[in-house]
Amino acid sequence: MFPGALLLVLVACHHGAGAGGSAPAAPAARGDAIDAARRALESWRQAYEVESFDALAALYAHEQNVVVVRQGVATVGWDAIAPTLKLLLGAKEIRVHIHDVQIATPGAGAAVITAGMDREVSDGVTTISERGVVTLVLRAEGESWLVVAEHYSFPPTAP
Repeated sequence: MFPGALLLVLVACHHGAGAGGSAPAAPAARGDAIDAARRALESWRQAYEVESFDALAALYAHEQNVVVVRQGVATVGWDAIAPTLKLLLGAKEIRVHIHDVQIATPGAGAAVITAGMDREVSDGVTTISERGVVTLVLRAEGESWLVVAEHYSFPPTAP
């Protein structure tokens, strides 16, 4: 695991860990966490496609340490992230295809999703296509799983 991913996992797990850390989740709990993470990922994808800020906002932790990284630029804190989501959702049409999903459950109440993502954003005249990888770090909050860290990048195009 690269250092940035380890940091994200530690941030996600910090809230539920006691002095000795969290014990490994039981197999049934792990399966439940993976299912919940898949549902959260699908809700995230759908919120983009229907361009619903309210639906998307409900999936993020509204905290000052939540972080979204896109192409090497970090936006930290819900108050800074919300306007960037609104700007992206201002497109006429957004299509998101998720594939090659991998889900890890590093501790109770935490999940890390890594997946391929193909996204098309159109203003009705011009369409921008991106193909890359998205990583979402989720933390359980009651019945909800909230994004506490998101990272999206795509390889540069050849000159």
